[in-house]
Amino acid sequence: MHRYSLKSTAFLMAYLFLTASSAWPQVSGVIREEGSGALISDALVSVQNTSTRTVSTSDGSFMLSEASGFGLVIVAAKQGYYNASVPATSPATGVDILLGKVPQD
Repeated sequence: MHRYSLKSTAFLMAYLFLTASSAWPQVSGVIREEGSGALISDALVSVQNTSTRTVSTSDGSFMLSEASGFGLVIVAAKQGYYNASVPATSPATGVDILLGKVPQD
């Protein structure tokens, strides 16, 4: 019979959790138009002060698979809309970012 110490078991569990969790998106959500709730495609979505970025898909969804940590600021931008940001701590799903339309003259 093998006897494992609590310390080695805890280390193994932490290792498995960290390596398994890195396979899933760390921050994901949807970009919507403020007011109407319409989905916004092709918006640039990024983690502030990093090079982690992506573009929202045709259904407004985005995934930032490399985003990790506490106190992240997720920023969305698209021409014709005001930029918007939301706080997040990874992993996070269901992050909703609302972009307000810039008034047209």
